[in-house]
Amino acid sequence: MPILINHLKAKHHPKILAGLARSLAVAELSSNDELWELLLNLYDQTLSDSEISVPEERGAQESIAVALECLAISSRADGLKKLISRNPKGDGVRWLKDKLKYFCQN
Repeated sequence: MPILINHLKAKHHPKILAGLARSLAVAELSSNDELWELLLNLYDQTLSDSEISVPEERGAQESIAVALECLAISSRADGLKKLISRNPKGDGVRWLKDKLKYFCQN
């Protein structure tokens, strides 16, 4: 896992970034604060599919959202709220909103 996390810090083609994010969508990593912060920043920095003209370069932001949803724990609800407010139309934001609803119900 540390190797994959380090690769998230490097510049990669969007499809590679998407694969890295999906491979780190593991609930057992939910206590990894470095990974959480890295994914939050990547989501903010990654273009949504609507902003990308090359179809082969789409999907990275949604993959990051999937990883964030998987790693989200109730103590990170405020971070999710802030991310959603900054990116209300971001790819995969519906999963993040659903996770927030789950936290509010439990």
